[in-house]
Amino acid sequence: MAKLTDWEIKKDLIIAKNIALYEIITGESVIPSEKCFSTIMYSVYLLRAMGLHMGDHGYNIVPENNRGLFSSGLRFDLDSFVAYYLLDDAREYLLHDSKNGTTEKIARFLMESRSCIGTEYSQTEYIGAMANAYHVSRIYANEKDVPESDILYVVRHHTPFSNKKGNARALESAKSLMRR
Repeated sequence: MAKLTDWEIKKDLIIAKNIALYEIITGESVIPSEKCFSTIMYSVYLLRAMGLHMGDHGYNIVPENNRGLFSSGLRFDLDSFVAYYLLDDAREYLLHDSKNGTTEKIARFLMESRSCIGTEYSQTEYIGAMANAYHVSRIYANEKDVPESDILYVVRHHTPFSNKKGNARALESAKSLMRR
């Protein structure tokens, strides 16, 4: 496995982990597309919130055109990534790094992402709903007595995820991931 000593290599390894994550979730090779980018972006956000080191990109809610959660830094890094030779090592790391809890957290994430049944969301859409709902809940975390319905209202009206029932389940799934 490649060493994490040089910043450029480390950055490439982190982005390789992010891309390999997409392949683990979907079973598909990465093809540059909005679906691929969104799945990586939302998954990385949630896994970082669970305590995995998946990069230090910032995230913001972009309410214009209901864009929702977005990371321009991660987008730039994914668009400029060329070290595809690292993907096999990155996949192995994600699937077999038990000493840092990586494998366990990935497995929990994958199980929770399959809770989409009955929500009208695909698995990748559900991951997006989880990330957006969790992010909005974190924004309101310091305010007292904000009802969950307000959080879900923001998710429904300012992100691409408008399924009320699906968003409620996605928020519960995200909270469940963070409790463990």
